[in-house]
Amino acid sequence: MNLVANGLHAAGPEGSVGVAWSHGGSGAELVVWDSGPGFEGDAARLFAPWYTTKPKGTGLGLAITHRLVRSHGWSITAQRRDNRTMFLIAIRAEDVILRREHDGDRNPSAEVA
Repeated sequence: MNLVANGLHAAGPEGSVGVAWSHGGSGAELVVWDSGPGFEGDAARLFAPWYTTKPKGTGLGLAITHRLVRSHGWSITAQRRDNRTMFLIAIRAEDVILRREHDGDRNPSAEVA
């Protein structure tokens, strides 16, 4: 939720925010992106407590998100690509459950355990 809320704030009323999900044999990836102005410098510092790019931010939202993601044994990275700020969460294969929604479905859906 924090990543989507940050994206909505960064993108503003004219921008875009999106969430993408993909899965494969090595796990899954959840991506939250926005079309806001982005960040400059080392992306890793975005997850440091008390670091903020917002005038009224506390600098705790991404630090807490980072801690929650890491507590599951997953990883999170930030990058700027194609005029989008992207937060990528890599989820371990053992934490992804594949399900067949319908008999004969060739494309199983996935969810996080």
